Amino acid sequence: MKFHQLAVGQTFRFEGRLYVKASPMIAWDREAGAQRFLRRSSPVQPAGPEAARAAIPSAPERVREALDNLHQSCAECLEKAAPHLPPPLLATLHEHLEQARRDCLHALELEALPAAPAP
Repeated sequence: MKFHQLAVGQTFRFEGRLYVKASPMIAWDREAGAQRFLRRSSPVQPAGPEAARAAIPSAPERVREALDNLHQSCAECLEKAAPHLPPPLLATLHEHLEQARRDCLHALELEALPAAPAP
C-alpha cells in the first residue's frame, strides 16, 4: 500500500516505526513525537486496531498546562493595559477571562486536573 492511499488519522508502519497520517503529506511518528514528510508513493503497512488505539495521544496534562499558560499570558496583557482602563472594566475583563478559562477546562473535561505550576 502507498502512503497516499491511507486515510488521515490512520495508523501505519513505515521503515519499522509506527506513524499516524496527519495530513496528505505529513506523518506523525508515535515514538519520537515528531512530524515527518512522506512521499505519496512511500510504501506503508496499515497497522492493526491495537496500534491505532495506542496511537491516539492522551496528554491532558500538556493541554492543561498550555491552557494555563495562555490564561496567564492574557492576564499579563490585561495588567499591561490596566493604566488605560477604568478599574471596574479591568475587574470585569479579569472575571470574563477567568470564566472563559473555567468553561474551557469544563469543555475539555480537565477541571479535575491540578493547575500547572507557575513558571
